[in-house]
Amino acid sequence: MDSIWAFLNELDDQDTVSEKEMRLLKLLSNIGDADERNRVAQICANGFHSAYNTKTAQRILLHLLYDSDPTVRVNACDSLGSSNAVCVLLRLFPLLKNKDFLLRGYAALSIADISAKKALDIRNYCKRKLDRRNRFEQEPWVQTCYDGALYRLGDIAAKDRLVAKLSFENEHVRYLALQHIETYVPWQTDAGLAPALSTTREQEPIGYIREKYDQMLRALRTQHKGNAAE
Repeated sequence: MDSIWAFLNELDDQDTVSEKEMRLLKLLSNIGDADERNRVAQICANGFHSAYNTKTAQRILLHLLYDSDPTVRVNACDSLGSSNAVCVLLRLFPLLKNKDFLLRGYAALSIADISAKKALDIRNYCKRKLDRRNRFEQEPWVQTCYDGALYRLGDIAAKDRLVAKLSFENEHVRYLALQHIETYVPWQTDAGLAPALSTTREQEPIGYIREKYDQMLRALRTQHKGNAAE
């Protein structure tokens, strides 16, 4: 047991996974306990760097996508965003209707991650599909995932929806919206975002969310000082 966790912890610190290590991960995805399968699902996100590993990582993650443990399913869905395969997109689309709201949200984000690497026609198809599903989505956390995904695929109006959610009543929705702005929106060069971030930061009551604001606002101040010096 200790040797398995030592192996998984070692892989966690690596940027890539060897073919031998990938074969061991495949074995653990079948015989490991829920915690081990969960770590396998997370580590496989780093497995998409060779033909053999990509094929194996996809097989592992698609298998874990239907695991008995909901956390394993969610992490497998999240890691599949590292894929570049249309066949993975086809497996993710049905999850947009899954009863697990976390799985719906991560499916939307992974669909955007994959389709952003593909040709324009595929990106537009995925964008339309996400937009249609978003109209029926009632869970605010999932709606925020859709907004991040849609912005990444070219829906500029999604930025305003993310900014609006910075004032949402639920702290998890607010934090997710801020994370998506940091990850997907060019906030460091968007002059209109800085005042909005400053205002919502002053209104934010939760410490860890304020810390994220402070990191972003410090980066903006540092950038502005650098630009002034030039």
